[in-house]
Amino acid sequence: MSYGALVTNTSGKILISSDVPGLHCLGRATYYSRLLTGLTDFPGYSGDDGTITLSGRHVHRYYVTSSDAPLFFIKPSSYGVFHGILQQFKSGSRWYVDIIQTGSIASIPTIYAFVPPSNIASNGESYGMATYLPNGAEAFDSRKRPLAIYAAASVKPPAIPCDGGQPYTSSGYDWNENTLDWDFTSDDTYNTYAMSSSVARGNLMFSAPSVAQAVYSRQKNGYKLSTSTYSSQEHYSAANWWVMYHQQYRLASNAIHAGWGPYAAGYSFSSTWDSGGWFDGGGGSITTGSRPFADATINLSNNVIIVADVRPYL
Repeated sequence: MSYGALVTNTSGKILISSDVPGLHCLGRATYYSRLLTGLTDFPGYSGDDGTITLSGRHVHRYYVTSSDAPLFFIKPSSYGVFHGILQQFKSGSRWYVDIIQTGSIASIPTIYAFVPPSNIASNGESYGMATYLPNGAEAFDSRKRPLAIYAAASVKPPAIPCDGGQPYTSSGYDWNENTLDWDFTSDDTYNTYAMSSSVARGNLMFSAPSVAQAVYSRQKNGYKLSTSTYSSQEHYSAANWWVMYHQQYRLASNAIHAGWGPYAAGYSFSSTWDSGGWFDGGGGSITTGSRPFADATINLSNNVIIVADVRPYL
């Protein structure tokens, strides 16, 4: 630029520019509704023994009023569980954001929104520093709590989200066997990225999208052959448990965890038997549930997570 304001740090990174609008704190987003909850067990599975077989998930929706798209930050209520930004969209004058969170209990996080300063009304302070774009709109205003990034990292989760490893299909079981024998929880499956921090974890918030998705299933195929003097009858069964996971993140002590959490799950079961001929009766079948997805991990790539100190924005 031939004129204007440009402030850089000792590493040459731009802090303030009169050519590029910076992000400033609009405030806390308003809680709108809880879209999803539960999922500590497989829906439709009657063989549950009472133990938690999935890590649980909750999806919360928030909104702010802004002309420009906000950057949303998550301030967890519980730093022991994973969170991620599922989506954000505009409807009317509002920007909505959906936050996914793991765990059996919904400890609702606080969401902060950051936008260009032209979206924020003056707070009445008389002194500060401001820069302006060529069109006269504010690019930076120290009175409107500009975003200060504390840390950032490029991270991605492991390819397989299940704590029990990659599930599979196997045969050789008794007909109608449907005992779940796989660990589909995802609490301990994550990659760790070091983050040197002098700020207490409870004062940190982060922004990161949930981009990667994964679906994995366990299937047990059963068989029985019934014979009599005059005929034989074959019996087949298939029990299938599937889980869809979404990429999520967790702030640990001096580290960032890139992991997973369940979003949807299901159970399907089928049992068939052939006709036994004249003396042993006809064939038949029973089917419950469905398996809508094939096993795969998609969109697995590095994503940027931005970490900030929440205290200037309280």
